[in-house]
Amino acid sequence: MSDSATHGLLAALLERVGEAVSDAASTLDGLDDEVVAAGAGEIVAVALCEAVVRIGQGMQADAMTALDRRRREVVGSSMTEHDLCRSLFAEIAMARQASATAGETTYRLARDLEDHPEAHALLRDGEVNQAVVAAVCRETVSLDPSTRAEVDRELAPQLRELGPKRAAAAARRLVLDHEPHAAYERTVRAREERHVHLRPELDAMATLSIYAPAEQLVGGVAPARRRGLRSSQRRRPADDRAACVRSGARGAQRQWRDVGRRRGGRRGRCPDAARDAVRRRRRFGGAAGLWAGPGRAGAGVGDVGALVGTPVLHR
Repeated sequence: MSDSATHGLLAALLERVGEAVSDAASTLDGLDDEVVAAGAGEIVAVALCEAVVRIGQGMQADAMTALDRRRREVVGSSMTEHDLCRSLFAEIAMARQASATAGETTYRLARDLEDHPEAHALLRDGEVNQAVVAAVCRETVSLDPSTRAEVDRELAPQLRELGPKRAAAAARRLVLDHEPHAAYERTVRAREERHVHLRPELDAMATLSIYAPAEQLVGGVAPARRRGLRSSQRRRPADDRAACVRSGARGAQRQWRDVGRRRGGRRGRCPDAARDAVRRRRRFGGAAGLWAGPGRAGAGVGDVGALVGTPVLHR
């Protein structure tokens, strides 16, 4: 069965990419020998690849909008909105070979761009990058579709010269001009959200991300940073080894326990290296883990969660 709509989408993608390649080739032919020798040709190629990525992202949004429309026509009322969206998130994620969260983000951006046709056209033409249009869509999410389209028309001529932060600031000003009450409601909803995420990194390090009202973070984290500076100035050289060994021992134990489960046993047999790491951990003493290592800020990760009133989510 032939799909004329998708064939049209592919033809439009091929045409736009072909035009971008032709323009890049013309630019390359007009360069002087001196600048070509200095690498100007490669710069043209980098710019072309960026334009192709943007064009692909714009056409991808068109494809996801068409997918959403078709799926709703097929399933009708046989699926709830929640189940339908979850199914679309998963399918888009598999098509992109990305996580379900990435699939959801891409889908929601495609739906938002329906209310921002001018910004979508700029993305589809390779004039702006996806981060810029995503920043604009986040700022206008509290508006009704007609007001979003009006903001889009006013903002589109400026987007080529703006990065994500400046585009978001310009969109925010327009939102305040058009619907100040909607902007206020969005602020109230945002200030009710609090998230604390802890993600382990390599070399006995970790990344802590906090989303909370600014005054809570400034008032609570700044004193902790000062205490951490004093603590780091007093630490002993052995503290670095202790933190690394503690983290390494846990990693080794966890890895070999998982191997044992895959082999059908209750636990994997821990090799000599892992046992030695555990012995060294006991020698250095303490079970406070990574956060008792160098530069401890005087407040644990749990204390940071308590600061903003939400539990810490370990990734």
